[in-house]
Amino acid sequence: FNSNEHLFMLSPVRGHKIPVLENVRTLKTGLGRLWSAIALSLQMYRAEKIILHGLFNFGLLLLLAAQPWLLTKCYWCIWGGDLYDFQSSEKDIKWEIRNFLKYQVIPRIGHLVTYIPQDIEKAIEWYGATGTFHECIGHQSNLYQNPRVTRGNDGAINILIGNSATSSNNHACILQSLAQFK
Repeated sequence: FNSNEHLFMLSPVRGHKIPVLENVRTLKTGLGRLWSAIALSLQMYRAEKIILHGLFNFGLLLLLAAQPWLLTKCYWCIWGGDLYDFQSSEKDIKWEIRNFLKYQVIPRIGHLVTYIPQDIEKAIEWYGATGTFHECIGHQSNLYQNPRVTRGNDGAINILIGNSATSSNNHACILQSLAQFK
């Protein structure tokens, strides 16, 4: 798609620089959060489609729960952690509130975007999702490429474990299993 025909509203993430472009807005934190929420709401009302890359942001969940009529034009690109944190063992009060908001939002989202049919099944089972399923790769890194495993100059083989920093990837357990090949 032509990115110039879109407005991108991004939440700041520590260590990541948000590009300075005419159609990119940074959602504020702290005292500027209220004005950011108002600006975001106005843009969502004007938008033909709202594409949500994950349901990680508490403020966004709150905004969507308070304005359920916007959800029919929302496309939720499911990343995994935003769905599977339902299984989290760390269920504190913040998790309970976020999960409550998801129960208000997910069943009303008009469109569910993923390339993993099981994500849709879980969204239906856990949250009562009813949106239209759109199969989409979502990110180029998800395309299969036949890897060429080669030894470096030092004879080492590099192994990539996990696809993100989430604890459910069990990195420590995998590293312990691989320790025998040190």
